[in-house]
Amino acid sequence: MTFINSKQIFKKRVLVVGAGLVGMTTALRLAQSGVQVVLVDRAKPATGASWAAAGMLAPAFEAADEPSAHENLFELCLAGADAWRGFAPWLQAYSDTSLDYFGMGAFACAINEPQENRLDVLEAACISRNLPCRRLSGNKARKLDASLSQDVRSVLLLPTDQQIDNWAVIGALMAALAEAGVQVIPDIKITEINRIKSKWEIAALGLFDNVIWTAGVNSGDEISIDGQPAQLLREGVIIPVKGQMLALDPIEGAPKQVLRFGNGYIAPKSTRVIVGATSEWEVADKAVVDSDIEELLKNASQICPVLQDAEIKMTWAGVRPGTSDHAPVIGWSNYDGIAVAAGHYRNGILLAPLTADILTRLIMEEELTPLEKGFELARFNEGGMATKTTETVE
Repeated sequence: MTFINSKQIFKKRVLVVGAGLVGMTTALRLAQSGVQVVLVDRAKPATGASWAAAGMLAPAFEAADEPSAHENLFELCLAGADAWRGFAPWLQAYSDTSLDYFGMGAFACAINEPQENRLDVLEAACISRNLPCRRLSGNKARKLDASLSQDVRSVLLLPTDQQIDNWAVIGALMAALAEAGVQVIPDIKITEINRIKSKWEIAALGLFDNVIWTAGVNSGDEISIDGQPAQLLREGVIIPVKGQMLALDPIEGAPKQVLRFGNGYIAPKSTRVIVGATSEWEVADKAVVDSDIEELLKNASQICPVLQDAEIKMTWAGVRPGTSDHAPVIGWSNYDGIAVAAGHYRNGILLAPLTADILTRLIMEEELTPLEKGFELARFNEGGMATKTTETVE
């Protein structure tokens, strides 16, 4: 992965709206392809869902698709994991700290019958897709990871599932963007764009050949296009999903790899151990509820008892951009020359490099694969969308 020669003439000028990980990686990919890029955000870069995430890169855990999930979401997630294998080592060169891109896989754990049934479904889904996995008894799993409690009845080892330190990734991306010559402008909200012949004009920023909207949960907000109220994604496509989480100080005896259980997880980093997360559909506030945090820690301690002695480092809540089929919208909007990438839900970190590659090929007028075309906006324009209710951590 290399940058273009600095003397090469830029062929296009593109505005990327939304500086989360998807927007940042997209801006970087475009710059590497010879595009002049301006990246803007209504706040500071990567202070929304990208910062609030746990850095999960977990395609196998998506194998047990819920009935309402996009039929090809797992295949997209698997392609996203493949993209990280090349991107993570390259990005590490731009970070002063470890990106914590581990190769140890993840343990999906069960301490009760409902969780055992969930592992059965997940195991069958992995086998049907020829995805590596291994079912272990609780005793065998404890030989591999002594942090697991005696309550753990069985474990499904998922070698494909990894994690990364999203906070370190943010810092590395900022360094890479600077070197690539991307102009990053924080604290600017784009509310109006106008067509000037074949280009788009944005006040104070000038003319652009294309605009890419990667504004996360705000991607469906109303804007003015050519003086008329408009939405790049019609109302209801993006569904806010609140997630509360906590970080613990590192403690001796903590797990070395990601532990999944029910809807929860434990994600150990070099500087903290993350425990998450609630999944509260159609909730957009960022308030932290003490009882929810206590429940998260209680459930995590059932899997890994040593965590109950760890100090809570911090608590927070973020808002994920969900969709009714749990899959992102990636492709052209209903406006010529404006692309969108939104609705990544809990796979924003996993799918960021792949989404950036798809959008770059779109802007460079290259062909997308049939899999990638299946995540275009048209699927929501053609039919209705189901609503979701609040999910609780098991």
